[in-house]
Amino acid sequence: MEERGQTCLVCRAPKARGVALMGAFLCHGCHGEMAALSVDDARYGWYVARLAAWWRSWAAGALPRG
Repeated sequence: MEERGQTCLVCRAPKARGVALMGAFLCHGCHGEMAALSVDDARYGWYVARLAAWWRSWAAGALPRG
């Protein structure tokens, strides 16, 4: 069982391992998945939509800035 930690900005699950990204947290699994995806992959749009929503919130000042 995985230890609970911060909530990933993409999959929104609590994960113990990942990277800090401008005041947010990106889990190791999502980071690896995004790095391996081709833009032709059907899942690519889902990841782009999640990151875009986070970016809009961050840019609007609704999220902490690091």
